[in-house]
Amino acid sequence: MVTETGRKVDPLRDHITVDGRPLPRDVEPLYVLLYKPKGYQSTREDPHATHTVMELIRPPLEAKLGRGHAAIEGLHPVGRLDTQTEGLLLLTNDGAFTLAMTHPRYHVPKLYQAQVRGVPTQEELEKLRTGVPLFGRRTLPARVRVARVDRSRDIASLEIELLEGRNQQIRRMLQAVGRPVDHLRRIAIGPVTLQRMKPGQWRFLTPAEVEGLLKLAEAARTGEEPSPPRRPSRGPRPPRPSSRRKPAASDEQAPAPRPPARKPASSPKPKPPRRPRGTR
Repeated sequence: MVTETGRKVDPLRDHITVDGRPLPRDVEPLYVLLYKPKGYQSTREDPHATHTVMELIRPPLEAKLGRGHAAIEGLHPVGRLDTQTEGLLLLTNDGAFTLAMTHPRYHVPKLYQAQVRGVPTQEELEKLRTGVPLFGRRTLPARVRVARVDRSRDIASLEIELLEGRNQQIRRMLQAVGRPVDHLRRIAIGPVTLQRMKPGQWRFLTPAEVEGLLKLAEAARTGEEPSPPRRPSRGPRPPRPSSRRKPAASDEQAPAPRPPARKPASSPKPKPPRRPRGTR
């Protein structure tokens, strides 16, 4: 039994168990996108939680992969959305992927929609963009834009893109400028979006989406611009048909010879005008 932290083991030679259960080897990585509804906590297990996101994702995954599948046992949320926030939540059993998506040094952008009371002033928007002091530390610069304004209801919808993920950061930033949040939803992480999904729905990430997120994280770490995703090859283009086609030697019928060009008929020379009588 290992009780001290930092103890190194070799998964290829050592038999590792956690809570009496053997740690599986060569587990198939899973990358899941869940539209988390309100009222669910972003955790695997919590005895004090009314509902957790695993209640939404475990049953359909067990139906696909089988009950007790090793890949499902290691599944965990990538970061957190608070209970009253809905939207895009990633889950995986890949620890390296979780680190790349959540560690502050990677700065993976996350896009939110926030409905606030009243219409923010330009001064308030500028404070959100440049940084708001929270617990003695200023937030990183953020992209903020007003997406929609409803004067009749005195509310506004903002889009805010963060490069960090502190606890309830969006709500606390907006509270700091005097704009409490009525509704908050995360709509994108990097290039991955909710598209037309509804609360409670889920899907697997595509290999291209996983690669795009990892490239984005690595580019943010090294300070380089991420390369655009490669388009699938469509094969060579067929030659463009020419408007003038020369007959091939193997054509069944040879073109008819052109008739010899005819010389234009010579026109008679005009006669000189007659002189009127009485003149020389």
